[in-house]
This record gives sequence, structure tokens and C-alpha cells, in this order.
Amino acid sequence: MGTGPFRSVRYVKNDRAEFARNDDYAWSPAGAKHQGPPLLDKLVVRFLPEDSVRSGALTSGQVDAAALPVTSAKAVQRDSSLRLTQRQAPGASYSLYLKTDRGPLRDERVRRAFQQSVDVGALIKSIYRGEYERAWSPLGPTTPAAYDDAIEGAISHDPAAAAKLLDEAGWSKKDAQGYRVKDGERLSLHWPFIGALVRDQRDVLGEAVQAELKKNGIDLVRDPVETGAYFERYGKGDYDVWDNAWVRADPAILAGFYLSTNLPSAGGQNVSRTRDKQVDAWLRAGAAESRPAEREKSYAKVERWAVDHATVLPLYVPVTTVGVSRKADGLTFDANAWPQFAGVWKTTR
Repeated sequence: MGTGPFRSVRYVKNDRAEFARNDDYAWSPAGAKHQGPPLLDKLVVRFLPEDSVRSGALTSGQVDAAALPVTSAKAVQRDSSLRLTQRQAPGASYSLYLKTDRGPLRDERVRRAFQQSVDVGALIKSIYRGEYERAWSPLGPTTPAAYDDAIEGAISHDPAAAAKLLDEAGWSKKDAQGYRVKDGERLSLHWPFIGALVRDQRDVLGEAVQAELKKNGIDLVRDPVETGAYFERYGKGDYDVWDNAWVRADPAILAGFYLSTNLPSAGGQNVSRTRDKQVDAWLRAGAAESRPAEREKSYAKVERWAVDHATVLPLYVPVTTVGVSRKADGLTFDANAWPQFAGVWKTTR
């Protein structure tokens, strides 16, 4: 558009986008570390969708910086020619949302059993080796004017309590495969996903969650589907479990997930299909309030309600991970944890 620190020069589909310094740029945000035109003459963004290719381009010196998968973090830290920069992303943490108006999950006891059957802390520690933090809320802790750390510990891993809840809900018998049954039907839940879009080892995490639930007789079926079918099922509500994360430096993102009018069929993200007047009131109060402390009170109530009523199982807090050559300095991040290049410069050392 010509309004930012760089102007577009060339775009090659599926290959790269090239930008040149906007010498007239003089309207950096007041809080930006670098003011005025960029220090770089040129910025080239290469499109490298494969994690291994992106990591290899960085370690071989083909690029100066690269967005990295969590699996490459340790290798970059060991390379003296590189540095690893990371920022927790604000907004919606990566979570499983449980559909409250269909099948077994209409019963809150079953949803709570789902939560308590999964040892989230152990899974995140094992799979991500300390690179990602276990999430306790549908919002990440760096989300401004939102996060109440009192929610930490609200969901416990308690398979015995989960089993009791399932018994109380009528799912007391098991079939030959060990899954719970009621009135001749297995306790099966369907989770659609697009295989080509899986990242951050979410496939490994999904299979681990599946295995945890199986221990308590819950059959979580992961349905690989094509893009068209995926969004068709999304709009129609043809699912029991849905995964999502959403980067945004404002707690109002919660309205997308929990305001009763923001259903998938209307273009929203309320995949749990929560319809609660009190939740709506809290969300609207938060949106209308300008004082951060008062906004936090409203949104913290929504977070706690979502967890206590078992509409969500938070898994991990997303992190923006960028590997950078030691020859490049000045990389910063904006409020959404996206890298900013206006203040970057390169050296020959």
C-alpha cells in the first residue's frame, strides 16, 4: 500500500515477495524502538512451507531469519552462528473446544470427565520439551487486560474422578474394546482436521490426547478431511471436538469464541455453541470498557466460566519462534508477537 516502512517491489507466487525501503516513512508508532525509514535497503520474504526446508535455509546461511518449528529450537540454540528469539503469542491459546449441544457432550459431567482424563501438563512437557507452556485458560497469559492467573490449576488430571462422572452420567458399561457404552451406543466423539495444515506437532499431541481419553473409555475419533468438507462440517456443526488458536493482542477475541451470536454458521468461532446470557453480558461489558483493570474483571469471568463449565480444554500457549543469523540485529516484535523488520540491520562479522 505504500504506507508502511517498506514498499512492495515484486511478488512471485509460491516463491517470494520483495520489498524496498520506503524513504518517506516517518510515522512509526510512538512505542517502536526504531523511528523513521528502515535501516535495510531491501527485504525479501521467501515462502518455504516445509519446516525442514526453512530450518535448513537458516542453518546454511541462505536466509538471515526464519520462522521455525518448535522441533528446531534446540538445534538453533546450539549453533553459535544463530540466535533464537521467542515471544508468547497473546489471544486464544491452542485449545480443544467441546460442543455443548450435541451427543454425549451435552452432559456437563461428560465434558468435565473429558477434561480430567487428559494429563495436559505431562503431554506438553513431553512433546514440546519446555519450549511451550501449558495453557490453563482459553486466553494466553500475555493477552493484555485479560488474564487472571488464579485460573491456573482449575483443571486437574484426575482419572478416578473422571470415571466417577462418566458412571454418574450413565456411561458405566464397557464394550469389548474397553470403550464406554450407554443404551448400546459407544461414547464416541468426532474431531475433524485438515492433515496438510497440521503444525507444531499438533498431530502428535492429538494422538496423545486420544490415548489419554481411551484409558477412561472415551473414543476420540480424529477425522482427516479435505478443506471443503472441513468447513462444511464447521458450518453445520457436524463435530464434537474442534481445535483452534487465534493470535490477537486484545481479550475481545473471546467474544468470537463465546458470544452466543457468533456461531460458525454466522461466520463466528463459537464452536462450543455456548449460549449463556451471563457470558454475553460479561463479553459486552468488557468490549464497552476502556479501563484495563475493569476489562480484565469481565474477561476473567468468561475465562473461568468456560473452564468450569467444561466447554474447553486448554492445551498450550502458542509461541512465535524465529531463528536469526548473528549477522542480523534489531529484530523486534509487535503486540501480536509478529516480527518487525524496520529496525533490523546487518553486519559483516
